[in-house]
Amino acid sequence: MQDDEDQLDDTVLRAADRRRATTAPGQLDDTFVRPGRHRTPASSRPDQEAGLPADVPSIRIGVRVYRLDRPVVVGRRPGPPRVVQGPVPELVTVPSPGGVVSSSHVLFHAAGSTAVVDDLHATNGTVVRAPGAPPHRMPSGASMVVLTGTVVDIGDGATIEVLSPYLRSVPPGGRESSGPLLSPPSTTGPSRTPRERP
Repeated sequence: MQDDEDQLDDTVLRAADRRRATTAPGQLDDTFVRPGRHRTPASSRPDQEAGLPADVPSIRIGVRVYRLDRPVVVGRRPGPPRVVQGPVPELVTVPSPGGVVSSSHVLFHAAGSTAVVDDLHATNGTVVRAPGAPPHRMPSGASMVVLTGTVVDIGDGATIEVLSPYLRSVPPGGRESSGPLLSPPSTTGPSRTPRERP
C-alpha cells in the first residue's frame, strides 16, 4: 500500500457555471482552461511580435535600404501578388527607360536571417552575381537563396544589393525603414592603433 503523499489526484475540468458570480471566502473555486486566451509577453520590436527573427537581411536599391521584415516586390510598375500569405509586400518601382525591367520583376523575402530572391517570370531574366562567383542567370520563376554582398541585376542598370542581417536602417523619423545606417555586431572588440614613440 502506498503512502497518501505518493498518490496523485486527478484534475477535473468542468464547464463554467455562469450562475455563480462570486465564491464565498475560504471556498475553493473550479479551475477553467479557455482555449485561445494565452498571453504572450510584450515585445519591444514589431518583427519579434510577428514571429520574425530579430535580425533579418536588408536590400539596397539605389540609395534606399529596405529591411526584409516583409516581402519586397521590385519592378517597373510592381503590383501585389494575387495571393498574399503573411505581410503585404512593399512595392518598389525602378526606372527602366528601355523597358527591359518587367512590371513585377523580382520578389525578395527573408527566410530566417537569409535573403531569398524569386524571379517573377521576368521577360528579360534576372542575373545574380554572388561575391567571388561568376554571374548566374536565374531560370524563369526560380527561387534562390542569396548571401550578403550578392548583387541582383534586373536590367537597364537596375541592381539590388543584398545586405547583412545586422543592418539597422533608421531614417530621421526614427522608424526602421529606409535610409542606410550600418551597425554590424562587434566580434573582435575595439581596434587599437599603435602609438608613435616620441
